[in-house]
Parts: sequence; C-alpha cells; structure tokens
Amino acid sequence: GDPVGLQQLASQAGQLCPLLLRQVHDKAPETSRLAFSALVNLCQDPRVVDALLAARGVEQTMEALQAMEPRRNPQFGVATSLVANLTQAEAGCMKFLQLGENFEGLFLTWLLRKLASVHPGAPGSADPAEHLGSVLTNLTRFPDGRRHVARSEVLRALLALRRTGSGERRRCVYGALKNCCMESLREELLVGLLDPEHGLVAALLEPVSGRKEGEEGHEPDAGAREAAAEALLALASSEAGFEALWEAQAPEVLNAGYAFEAAPGVMDALERCAELFLSSGKITEVPAGEVQGEGEPEEREVPCTFAPLGSALP
Repeated sequence: GDPVGLQQLASQAGQLCPLLLRQVHDKAPETSRLAFSALVNLCQDPRVVDALLAARGVEQTMEALQAMEPRRNPQFGVATSLVANLTQAEAGCMKFLQLGENFEGLFLTWLLRKLASVHPGAPGSADPAEHLGSVLTNLTRFPDGRRHVARSEVLRALLALRRTGSGERRRCVYGALKNCCMESLREELLVGLLDPEHGLVAALLEPVSGRKEGEEGHEPDAGAREAAAEALLALASSEAGFEALWEAQAPEVLNAGYAFEAAPGVMDALERCAELFLSSGKITEVPAGEVQGEGEPEEREVPCTFAPLGSALP
C-alpha cells in the first residue's frame, strides 16, 4: 500500500503481473488470496492495468472465479474486486464481454447468474458478490457494454435483480439501467428497452412511487432511487420514452412518490421529470410543490467503483 513501493513494483509490471496471475490459481486459498490482493492494490497504477490486460488478466481472473464458491473460497471477494478494477477501462470491458470470440457474453451471463444466486449473509456481514454489481455499472459506461445489456435476455435478467442483494448491489443494477437509458438518447436502443415484455418503465417507476417499508417494491436505498429517477428523466427526454411514461401514468406515480421523498438527489430528478411533463402541454399543474430545474437531463454516467479507494487490501 506504500505509494513509493507501488510505483517501484508498477515499473516492473510486465514481469510481475504474469507471475502473480499464475499464483491466483494456486490450490492454497491463502496464496491465491494474497496474489489477488496484490493485483488489486497494484491496479491503482495504469501501467499495471495495461500489463494485466495484455497478460489476459480478465480472462484468467474469470476462469478462477468460475471455479470458486463465494462463501467457501475466501479469495472470491478480492477476485471480484480485481475484475471491477480492470473493467474501469474500456479495453477491460471489451475483454470481459469477449467481443468477437466464440463465447461472447459468457462472462456476463455467469455474472448475472451469480448475482441472482449469492445473497448477503447476516446483517453487517460482508457481501462476497458486492463488487460484481460494480462490474455491471462499469460495463454500461461504454457503448458495447450498453448494447449487450440492452439485449432482451440480459435486460430481463438485470431487471430481476433490482429487488435482491444489498443496497450497494441494487444501486449498481439501477445505475446500469440508467446508463442504458442515457444511451437511448444517442442511439437506437429505445425499441428494445421499451418493449412491454421487459417491463422497464414499471421497474423504474417502482422505487420512486412512494411505497412504504413493508410494501412490495419498497426501495430503502436513496442511491438506488436516485439512479431510477435519473433513468426516468433520460427516458422522458425522448419522444418514445415520454410516450411510454405517459401511458404508464408516470406523472401521477411520480407525484405520489415525490410527496414521500426526502433525498435531495431523487427530488431533483423528479422535479426535472415534472418540468418535462409540464412543458409538453399535456398537464397544466404539478400538485407536489414547485418544480425546479432546466428540464433537460444532464448526461452523467454512473461512476464506476474502484475497489481499493486509495487504501490497500490486506
């Protein structure tokens, strides 16, 4: 974790990374965990990321992960941290998606299935799959990742995850959906995203509809609600998205949710949605207080998660 030591090691990344990648496959769990931890910490230097991608770091880490059981293998969590770090780079996302290869999309399918099957333990315990959600958000920061996630089978699997896991995981799910909705402002993804069979609009309205604790669909995490609200704002800015929201009675639903909302970021996005509905001329007033904002969505992608956050893993 020492900055000087990290720089010295990073200068030898071309030789060091292949050695450490061989150690991650060691049968001794502690040896494997230490190798993964070292790679996660070294990823703070871009030279190491480049060297790992050149040495098939994404592929080797995913091969190791696919052979692990999250609660039986202590290195599972730190291995997912490495994937999250490597997919911050567009080249890492392309490696993860396996573009142009025979098994294109296989890692993404595994990730979605793992997120669906691994549940957090007792309150306060570590979530071994927490960083897998970050990979989803990272992938959807780039055009190829968004196009993959917008495919019918992947989108359905992603929507099924919105009520599962920790708050961090749900933030990542809604963040990935938001990034896909932002892409719809620039490319022809709306037809697929708004297919009624997928239920995207209803899924995005659910967490900001004001449902109380104990009710089905209640979302306690403000970050997840904010991502959902900003996704709705992006949809409302396109003609097809606006019509889909109007048919789903979004103004009434969002107005009801606004009355119970306390998080500033969520309230801001809902107000800007209301401004768009007002400017359409279809409604003349918004009962839930004064509407603020410019009415146009700010094209912000959900930031990816960098596992070390400046501190070393043990």
